[in-house]
Amino acid sequence: MKTTRIIGLATGLAVLAALTAQATLYSFNFTGINAAIPDDNPAGWTYTIGELGEETPVGRDPGFGTDNRITDVNVRLNISGGYNGDLYGYLVHGSGFAVLLNRVGQGTGTPGSDVYLFGFSRSGFGSITLDQGAGTSIHAVEDPANGTYRPDSGTQNSGGLNAFNGLDPNGSWTLFLADLGSGETSTLVSWGLDITAVPEPTTWALIGFGLIFGGVTGVRVIRARRRACPQ
Repeated sequence: MKTTRIIGLATGLAVLAALTAQATLYSFNFTGINAAIPDDNPAGWTYTIGELGEETPVGRDPGFGTDNRITDVNVRLNISGGYNGDLYGYLVHGSGFAVLLNRVGQGTGTPGSDVYLFGFSRSGFGSITLDQGAGTSIHAVEDPANGTYRPDSGTQNSGGLNAFNGLDPNGSWTLFLADLGSGETSTLVSWGLDITAVPEPTTWALIGFGLIFGGVTGVRVIRARRRACPQ
């Protein structure tokens, strides 16, 4: 009976530890890029990071420690020049893939109009944050600046950047941008990643097993001593 109680207590402690595990926010800022996105070229431009913002070597451990399960990813973009409606972009990491920009504005407005056919002609995104939980999709924002919007894929809190949830944050992350129209050149001034991660559940499972094993072993030792003591 006592053994059962100890096992239950140990299991409860392990579950409590898992539920109260602190999430850690890792912010990466890639500044001073000022890279031109090739005009009218679907081959586009990529930026791959490995260790804490270093472009190379690709795929090295970016130092997340035991926090190896993603719970949230946000992307920050600062793009100037060009036509916003020309741009297509995505983020890829491991098995995760999320479209960030998909010719914003295209398909909106009056059918047959320039906006409907080609997307918004506004220039630049002005330090925006793409967050899957945002209420407004970037696809419908003609003149974004310093705001937080949902990426051009998925719905609120579903799809899009949520494709990375549950993955190990370690390894390479690649940002891809392409200009699919002609006339003006867009420039990526800077970008950033905000990754929230927590310890893998198996870590807490091992803690739980350790508590259970220790509890059972302790009970057995106590019982053995009692049996050995003269009455």
